[in-house]
Amino acid sequence: MLATTAEGLPFLRTSPSQPHHMSRMIGRKNKIYQSKIFKITEIQDELMPAAEAEDRWERIVTRQLREEGLPPREAPSGDAEETYAWSLYLSRLWIEWKIEATWQDWIARGEALQRIVDAEQDLADQEAGRTRRPEPTTGEHARPMATVNVSGSKYNFLTPLELQGKPIQMDGHDVFASETWAAVVRSRHGMLRSWADKAQTAQRSTV
Repeated sequence: MLATTAEGLPFLRTSPSQPHHMSRMIGRKNKIYQSKIFKITEIQDELMPAAEAEDRWERIVTRQLREEGLPPREAPSGDAEETYAWSLYLSRLWIEWKIEATWQDWIARGEALQRIVDAEQDLADQEAGRTRRPEPTTGEHARPMATVNVSGSKYNFLTPLELQGKPIQMDGHDVFASETWAAVVRSRHGMLRSWADKAQTAQRSTV
């Protein structure tokens, strides 16, 4: 039978007693998925406040140097994309994109496993001389039912249109220099800016 974990990972349960090696494999995949979710929480709750504090400090030092008539070390342009916080926005986008890739893989696996289950059931019915009533849709059975809510957001970070249907090339020593990642950033640039704008608005309201 087709089963899923609480996280949504589909797998075939072939016997009441799950084989140990399969349980280990499923557990490992679940932990990898959970670690990505926890990393987003760490970015938001721990790393982001520190980055925003560092950005505020940079602005304070630059303003004081300017008031004293001294040249700033590196005058910040005020652009949100040149801040410590922006680097964390990119980190969050990277993790969310990988989560979406995992989710899409699980959906595809679930659909494939459901076809296996259907084929096995059809064969068993034929051998027994029975005719099985077809299911309304296999997609309902294939799609993992578990959902994960992170910061109240439902993830839908699909590969950019210009890369759909093409193999995703992420090889090389620096994946962040790849064209694939650059395309993802371009496609989500508006969302990244909205994160930065909301953060700056919140900071002004607390000053």
